[in-house]
Amino acid sequence: MSSLYHCLDAPSLNRFDYQSYDHMSSFSPNVDGTDAPTSPVHALIERSSLMTKLSFDPQMLSSQDIIFCFRLASQLTHLILGKKPRHFISPLQYVSWTGGNDSNFNLNALIIEGDSEILLPRLEVFEAYLSPNKFSDHKLKTFILSRLGESAAQKGVSSLRSVRVVFGREMETDISTEIYRCAEEERVEIELDLQYIERLPANDYSNILSPWYVIIKIYDPCKLPCVLGAKIIGISRQYKLDDPEYAVECSQASCQQR
Repeated sequence: MSSLYHCLDAPSLNRFDYQSYDHMSSFSPNVDGTDAPTSPVHALIERSSLMTKLSFDPQMLSSQDIIFCFRLASQLTHLILGKKPRHFISPLQYVSWTGGNDSNFNLNALIIEGDSEILLPRLEVFEAYLSPNKFSDHKLKTFILSRLGESAAQKGVSSLRSVRVVFGREMETDISTEIYRCAEEERVEIELDLQYIERLPANDYSNILSPWYVIIKIYDPCKLPCVLGAKIIGISRQYKLDDPEYAVECSQASCQQR
């Protein structure tokens, strides 16, 4: 595979997607433990000066390889981390989504601060589809604000126009309000699409009017009814019946006997 990337000559290449379709595959460090760049994609990226969009699975590269890719592709305007779903999936479904792993990617590398090295100065669109996603809300906010408006322009950095991150967790803190306020002050526009799992209400089954309160009477165990409450909130949950031999798994699509 390494020789293939070295032989490829694609001077007009403007988009590149580097993913693993074997979910067990990941970067293996060198035997000597060094962080020297080893990825065969470096040669291709270095020769593709027109590339503006890069999508890759961080688990396919070492942390040092990722930095080298960013240095070689300083003209990038659109970065996608992980495998973008072809169809919409909810943040809850994303818990089991194998879109990518962020173990080798550190968002700090793209934060503009002090005299630190500036990577991807033309970046305008940032997307992350990682599971698990270790970005804290605070770190993501710091990243966005460091690349917003006039303060970024003074350092030769383009202002972010769009950020989309799917979290497989609950919101830690609301960062959208402050980001939009800063964007308004800087007179720039930014589109945020931050998706979290919503906190579920207390589940004590004490209110018979609550969708959490479920009464099921089984006449035929092979024909179990769908539970409206679980369907409304769009989650999967198991309700144990009085008879320990039966359980009902309720989801948006179906209910089945276990």
